[in-house]
Amino acid sequence: MRAAAWSAPVVASVALAPHAAASGGTIVSQFYDVSPSAYNSAGRPTALVGSMSFGNTGTPNVTISTITVTVTLPASRVSGASPTNVTGAGWAYTSTSSGGGTRLFVFTWTGSLPAYGSTSQLNFTVALNNTSPGTVSSTATASASGGNSVSTTVTWSI
Repeated sequence: MRAAAWSAPVVASVALAPHAAASGGTIVSQFYDVSPSAYNSAGRPTALVGSMSFGNTGTPNVTISTITVTVTLPASRVSGASPTNVTGAGWAYTSTSSGGGTRLFVFTWTGSLPAYGSTSQLNFTVALNNTSPGTVSSTATASASGGNSVSTTVTWSI
């Protein structure tokens, strides 16, 4: 009889503060989570699932119409394939690029985000091409139309 060792993935969630106020809306991150999923027969994850949402804490009567989010992951861990299972009202996958040992996945939210309002939650799945044990970090940078940008990094274990 073989015994299997199980370990729970560590998931970090970090709230963001805006870099600086701008003439437009002020975007803040409400949350950003990334966690391993879709495990293979060896118990190793074959994908990462990410989710996030943003709010407008800017001046009353200032509406944000577009938010662009760039998710950075290590190219040594993820494939260059387009994300799957992209969901969230107003959210769309825009592009993937590579550079400096990273993969950049770009998403865009389009709508009308009034002051003190929130976007819907963006969800996406990215395929892993390296499931060896270790620590992985991901950075999400969001920019608002006519406003500021915010950035955060989350780290978890595979």
